[in-house]
Amino acid sequence: MKFTKETTDDQKKLYIALTNNWKQYCGILERIEDAELKNASIAMVNALADRLIVCPSSSKIDYGGCFPGGLVWHSLSVYRNFELLRTTMDVKKEVTSDSAIVLSLFHDLGKLGTKDEDCYLPQKSDWHREKLGQMFTINPEISNVSIPARTFEWLSNYNVPMTSQLFQAIMSATTSMNDEASRSGINNIKDSWEAFLLQAAIKSSLLSSPKVSTILDT
Repeated sequence: MKFTKETTDDQKKLYIALTNNWKQYCGILERIEDAELKNASIAMVNALADRLIVCPSSSKIDYGGCFPGGLVWHSLSVYRNFELLRTTMDVKKEVTSDSAIVLSLFHDLGKLGTKDEDCYLPQKSDWHREKLGQMFTINPEISNVSIPARTFEWLSNYNVPMTSQLFQAIMSATTSMNDEASRSGINNIKDSWEAFLLQAAIKSSLLSSPKVSTILDT
């Protein structure tokens, strides 16, 4: 981005914040050890970069990540918590670093939407923004498709390999258009370390998430 005299300080700060988070996100992907998984993941992220960099993670301020860049911001937070838990609980043999990366960074990928439609659209109603803290609306064109379903569609489209453990972990932390961020338990999926750590990392991220309306407030 080239700054001009018309570029405001907030616009500059926003660009820097988004750029820094994106560099961290891509840098973590470079740590993937499995060559096939790494190449497919990086190819997918590069193809989706324009949308992924600015995608929010929720529609309402109360849920966290409700701002442009919120999805990457949230994913980085989940990754930090996931790795902290994996180390503290001494389960690095049970859960690989590759699994930690894929689950943390891709578990909510479906929040991008579909190939042709974004999941979150800017809220046009001043009343909804001011009274309800609803900064985005859910795109009605895709509201009947679950976030996990879209997540797996993206992963499949770019041939990102999935194990049954990774699939179950993402399903166990399922999000829906009704509650936006599941705060429940294993959700009837067979317990696994991957599922447990992902859910715990997500909950830790949500609990510590500040109620903000822009990434500049974080």
